[in-house]
Amino acid sequence: MAAVLFIVRVWNPGYDTTKSTGDFVQEALLEFLILTVAAIPFGLPTVLSVIVKRLTAIEELASMSILCSDKTGTLTLNELTFDVPFLANKGSTNDDFVGSGVQYTDQDLLLTSFFASEPGAQDAIESAIRAAAQERVEILASRTEHDLTIPGYKINNFIPFNPTSKYTEATVTDLETGKQFRCIKGAPQVIVRMVGGHDEAVGAVNDFAKRGLRALGVARTVDEAMTKFEMVGMISLLDPPRPDSAKTIEECNELGVGVKMITGDQQIIAKEVAHRLGMNRTILDAHKLIDDSLDEAAITERVQKADGFAQVFPEHKYKVVELLQRKGFLVGMIGDGVNDAPAMKKANVGIAVQGCTDAARSAADIVMLTSGLSTIVDSVKTSRAIFQRMRSYPLPISTRPEKWRLGQLMFLSTLLGVLLMLISFAHFFTAWHHFGLSPYGDTEGVLQTIMYLQILSCQHFVIFSTRLQTWFWESMPSWIIIAIAATQVFAMFTSIYGAEVFEATSIGWPWGITLLCISTVMFMLLDVVKVLVIRFWSFEVTARLWPTPLRRAELARRQARQAVHDAIFINVDKVRKVVALSQALSAWKLAEGKCAKDVASAVETVGVVDN
Repeated sequence: MAAVLFIVRVWNPGYDTTKSTGDFVQEALLEFLILTVAAIPFGLPTVLSVIVKRLTAIEELASMSILCSDKTGTLTLNELTFDVPFLANKGSTNDDFVGSGVQYTDQDLLLTSFFASEPGAQDAIESAIRAAAQERVEILASRTEHDLTIPGYKINNFIPFNPTSKYTEATVTDLETGKQFRCIKGAPQVIVRMVGGHDEAVGAVNDFAKRGLRALGVARTVDEAMTKFEMVGMISLLDPPRPDSAKTIEECNELGVGVKMITGDQQIIAKEVAHRLGMNRTILDAHKLIDDSLDEAAITERVQKADGFAQVFPEHKYKVVELLQRKGFLVGMIGDGVNDAPAMKKANVGIAVQGCTDAARSAADIVMLTSGLSTIVDSVKTSRAIFQRMRSYPLPISTRPEKWRLGQLMFLSTLLGVLLMLISFAHFFTAWHHFGLSPYGDTEGVLQTIMYLQILSCQHFVIFSTRLQTWFWESMPSWIIIAIAATQVFAMFTSIYGAEVFEATSIGWPWGITLLCISTVMFMLLDVVKVLVIRFWSFEVTARLWPTPLRRAELARRQARQAVHDAIFINVDKVRKVVALSQALSAWKLAEGKCAKDVASAVETVGVVDN
């Protein structure tokens, strides 16, 4: 409306010939500004403890329905401490756990794992193992912090951790004997496989998992060719959950955001951690994401129902995000490591926690600046508040993910805007032609003040309607009502009594009360319009009004899916009718048989009596 009035004022300046075109443009701009400010009472600033690298991520965060979260370093503190390990016997195999009868020691286990640890790596596992080894292994006690040599041994070659192989490896020379051997340290299932199987070690890992402990397998070669690995033991590490992880997951669920845990740990460990975090224990082995016997729809159904995924590789994380997106979910991925980066890049919203790697930070859309996960909940609430303010004004945070219904929004906004403009013009022309308040001459100030009060009151009252998807009375407004009431009271008295400082001419009580009453009635009528549009609007309407190729394809897909569902329901209904008929026939036959027996019994009784 403000734009229309601006054009009218510029191109039809009226009968005042003493003013230049520039004067009329200046006055029109001033009126345009007044009308715009009058329609917007206030805004609320928001501050987050995050860095938003992509602004559209705020919108997508409000619409996010599933949050996939890395476990280590994200849901847990990634502050590992060395616990009581499992030690294998020297020479033990899967068929002979006793072996030579001599058990490896704690120092053997720690020294072997120290060989296969990367010096200076900024990794919690490597740091915990190297710290424990330097503290407990005698030959390492004399080393300084920056001394990379190992007394009596030489590291010939080192292969760092790879997310695909899931282990580190070092080739070591014993300087005293001159013999070489290979040491490996990594995921328990990988180490067990490389030693040819070891059920005793697997049992130890399962026991660790029941207590919520992470396990790392350690093995070394025992032959000259350095091809035959022997189990040394299993390191147990305690990685406690973050203090706020359980509460964050609970609050995310309350906001309609499902949380799925993704970890490279074994399934049993993942289940125990999920239990501690208050999640369900439906943990899917990541290898089941690649099942040739199932089509993509069945695998997607598995992913959707799972609460987490275990023994994952980076490509598994990427696939989980991709499958959920194809299902129609807006997916967030939160992590801290290099192996999380591909999935974070693929997700609608990639979130990097404090202390993440450079790769994770580069792939993320949002970077958290504070420790803990509570910032995620605050970010979701704030993004939804921003989303709501784009549509109307502040109101209680939605408990469901927000979604742009652009067709509905554009149509309803246009419709309400046009109706508000027509109402304002009706006031303008009624006051001019019926009450003789001309926009030119002595009555110009009165008409201007009438229009100011009408626009201010009518549009502000509509706030109480547009803040809800349903009828305006179904939810009490927040403290915003105080601001609007104060604005209306101030505007009403300013208009009724006039205020020279605001260039407001007195219009008197009759006009003031009448305008507020009419604005109240108009607001209620517009609320009816809003509810009817929202109630009868659907994606089909949007697709038919704005038929883009994507919308047409989505509409066809939905109609096909609905046809399948309808056919299933029809068949189920038929089956129910057949079952009900069968039960009725069975009951009738049973009753008929019982009746026949009763008749026969009665006849027999009569015959006995006659005799």
